[in-house]
Amino acid sequence: MSTEHGGPGSPPVGPMDPWVTAQQSPEFAQLRKKLGAFIFPMTAFWCSAPPACRTS
Repeated sequence: MSTEHGGPGSPPVGPMDPWVTAQQSPEFAQLRKKLGAFIFPMTAFWCSAPPACRTS
């Protein structure tokens, strides 16, 4: 039986998941913001392009 979780609805007891720790870092927040600034305009451009321009 794992000791990393107390039970349903309780916070973790043991060490935090390294992925959660990375996602909570300031560097990850900055990367997420930069990625969003690129992805959202490109999505709008792709969705507004004529169907002949799409190659998916």
